[in-house]
Amino acid sequence: MKINKPIFIIGSGRSGTTVFYNILSVHPEVCWFSNYSKKFLNVKLIPMMHRVLDLPFAGNYLKTGIISNRKYFIQPREAGRIYHDYCGFVHAIKTTESDLNFATEKKFKDLIQKHLFLTGKKRFLTKQTTNTQRIRLINTMFRDAYYIHVIRDGRAVANSFLNVSWRRDTDIWWTGEKAYKWEEKGGEVIELCGLRWKNNVNEILNNKHLFENRYIEIKYEDFVSDVKGAMKRVLDFCELSHSKAFFDLLPQALPNRNSQWAENLTVNQKNLLNELLESSLSELGYKLD
Repeated sequence: MKINKPIFIIGSGRSGTTVFYNILSVHPEVCWFSNYSKKFLNVKLIPMMHRVLDLPFAGNYLKTGIISNRKYFIQPREAGRIYHDYCGFVHAIKTTESDLNFATEKKFKDLIQKHLFLTGKKRFLTKQTTNTQRIRLINTMFRDAYYIHVIRDGRAVANSFLNVSWRRDTDIWWTGEKAYKWEEKGGEVIELCGLRWKNNVNEILNNKHLFENRYIEIKYEDFVSDVKGAMKRVLDFCELSHSKAFFDLLPQALPNRNSQWAENLTVNQKNLLNELLESSLSELGYKLD
């Protein structure tokens, strides 16, 4: 199976990339790495389980669960085990076209081809937030890939990241250290959360010229307020059909959780973020409070 125009969802973690991925993943023309693909890498026919989503009635029930992020049966996954443990992508530091590893490329492409063949789908969709720091490498591997950049207010992203249980074990890819090292050195935690968003977004924006007309930006705030409208734009961009069955599954809107940063952070934390992110927020059209 030829890998034709694979679709990469990119963006800083905690920007709404997962909910966006879940919704786009139920389109009838795409396949992806699932929870079973990730867990049973050596079982050759595992991707065929994806076909259960094409069954009448049961398929729609499962797709509704994916959209709602309920753990029913089969789910799209970031599949860090596939990217990092199996294929050998590096996740602790930035990598570019000069780091191209042919063994990694072959494993990755072979796995995608197997998913396309066994699922009977025409396009491959993936979301792995660490692709942000290897965007040039991915572009070298797939010269026809499409990129959907999900962007959210950096202060909301920083607040969300501040509250995840795995924050301290995260790689700070622009320094090559773990997040807990920053904290041990006495650094402000909220500052690191803001810098993580800023560096991730800037890495993509600084390289988007490489993708020409294969790149689109979707604001989280616009997406959650008009899911179907945003998806129509995305499908046109990705050259996917406007499937009625797909749109019938979609909610019109989703909860916008951006206000939580203003409610949860201290005055000092908010001032620090506004000062740190001012130029990036303004460039992206976000107002400073």
